[in-house]
Amino acid sequence: MDCFFTNVALRKFPQYRDKPVAIGHSSTDKSSPQEFASRSKNSSSELSTCNYIARKFGLRKGMFLGDAIQLCPDLVVLPYDFESFEEVSAVVAEVLHEYAGKYNRYVEVVSCDEAYVEIYVEPEDYTGNDIYGFLYSIAEEIRKDIFKHTECTASVGVGQNKLLAKLGAERVKPDACCVVKDWRHFFDGLSLWKIPDEGYKFLKKLEPHVWDLGDEAEKGLEGILGHGNARKIVKYCHGEDSRPVTPGPRKSIGAECNYGVRLNGPYGVDYMMMGLAKEVEKRMAAAGVRESKITPKVMKSKDATKMPGKFLGHGSCISLSKSSDLPLTRNCDMISKTGMKLFERLDVDKDLVRGMGIMICSLKTDNFASSISYTTKLAEWLKTEEVKMKVGMHSSSDEPKAVANRKSEGEQRNANQPVSKGSNEDEAMNTFSSFSQFDEDVLRELPQDILHEITPTFGSVASKYKASESLHLTVS
Repeated sequence: MDCFFTNVALRKFPQYRDKPVAIGHSSTDKSSPQEFASRSKNSSSELSTCNYIARKFGLRKGMFLGDAIQLCPDLVVLPYDFESFEEVSAVVAEVLHEYAGKYNRYVEVVSCDEAYVEIYVEPEDYTGNDIYGFLYSIAEEIRKDIFKHTECTASVGVGQNKLLAKLGAERVKPDACCVVKDWRHFFDGLSLWKIPDEGYKFLKKLEPHVWDLGDEAEKGLEGILGHGNARKIVKYCHGEDSRPVTPGPRKSIGAECNYGVRLNGPYGVDYMMMGLAKEVEKRMAAAGVRESKITPKVMKSKDATKMPGKFLGHGSCISLSKSSDLPLTRNCDMISKTGMKLFERLDVDKDLVRGMGIMICSLKTDNFASSISYTTKLAEWLKTEEVKMKVGMHSSSDEPKAVANRKSEGEQRNANQPVSKGSNEDEAMNTFSSFSQFDEDVLRELPQDILHEITPTFGSVASKYKASESLHLTVS
């Protein structure tokens, strides 16, 4: 994604699209550029990123705001919008998953603004012999789809491996596509600093040297970089990259419709919301996940009196959204009900709606959902059949009277006090665990309310953990 934070923020401030804009904690607010510049000239607040217009003035990410104002007095600083960052990132991931599914391959999400997509193309997928032209068309479709759904631009690189694809995208930024056909031609004149994932100090070691990357290159680099790094650099400089595209768990699932949407007839917003919720439920069931965050999206017509260029198309619209947390679920009724509440908060006239969607984020697998009640070591320990506890045994002292059934019979019974075989007390004493058997890590993880409940049973020893979470107990 191009200037991800900045482009996402500009969706709410379109009046600044042709201005130098940066993202930081000190925002321009409603003050004039002159007032803001005067107020911020000595600010040490850091800018997280800036758009390409601002970069022409010499601005860069990580720069102090005061230094940036000296270079660009008209700089507009917008605040962080983390909810929108998450929403847009999820939408982009969903677009990429659609293309990966179409071509039977995977998506590896690297960060909120970067991902790799592996696709598998067969000869029958395209006509003629122009495979590179076909790949370029796919890249263009991805770029346009991302902008259509997010109003943010992206750059797409296509190559035989992750290295070439990343370098291709970096070369054509912003808002363009690049297909790397021949790595030799592509690498001609390429600076070593363009190699991804290598730090400043690492590459600084190579700066004084000029290398002929022939048969002896790896051996010559070993003395400076070590064997592993030397081998990797030589491979990179020959366009080789064996890193696979590693798919991770789905982080978002969504459904959207933005064609033929007119809600001034017999079917209203609730009908469409339920239809989207059912589709999302089906997709979550297929993926084996449940949701914990929902984001309904609405496309609101800027001018309903104008006919769109495409028949029943959405025309020029404003994208609106609201998010809410949910308990883990994939029930369409709950999704639809929550979506309707959020739609009402958007306060949009239904006659102006030209598109609707539901984005589901913070997905958890079904295995996670079924074990959510067993998140601590204590719960996992209690689940095993080896130890069965029976509460209610108290002693006159601070230490419990009961002992564990793992102790020897001589330790469990008092030689001077015989116990009958069928005795309830004998059964309890053999099934109730002593305090010394608990793992100290287990006790340290217990919430305070649980510790409060077990204190009557285990006495002052347990209460010590209530007083200090950092206390260590040695268990033999």
